[in-house]
Amino acid sequence: MGDDQFRIIEEIRSNVAFEQFIGSILTGAALGGVLFFSIHLTLGFIHKYAIGALLLSVTLQTMLLTFLIFLIGFFTGVFVINPLFKVLERAKRRTVWPYLAAVMGVVLFSLTVLSQLSQVVAPSNLLVAIVVASGLVIAFDFGRRMRPVWKKTTNAEQHQNEPITRLH
Repeated sequence: MGDDQFRIIEEIRSNVAFEQFIGSILTGAALGGVLFFSIHLTLGFIHKYAIGALLLSVTLQTMLLTFLIFLIGFFTGVFVINPLFKVLERAKRRTVWPYLAAVMGVVLFSLTVLSQLSQVVAPSNLLVAIVVASGLVIAFDFGRRMRPVWKKTTNAEQHQNEPITRLH
């Protein structure tokens, strides 16, 4: 195969990985939103807050958290995961662990940066746990989604070097 064909195949694989990562981000953001909403709604009922104000407040906070997880995850996919995928694909390293390390690094960096802003209060331990859980779900879901792709790629590379036998 020519150099152009390798670049095209590499770009297609990179696009597939990015799409799978976006799906994983949606899953992780949804999980984080559900956890945040249910825990804060339960705590609000325990402390006997007014139901209307509680629902509005928790819903808006959940929407903000879910949007932030998605937004940070999307930029992570563009600036960290996609280049990391290209490097690891050239090295034929097809495991979830480098992506898990990258996602956890971005999660910790994001929590640190967001807690240092002057207008934002330091995140509670519960919020940190929810965001870390979302990051773990994103990384492991990405690995689950990419496992069939990695297996097919490995099989294709093994069969690429076999000689072709003509039947007629």
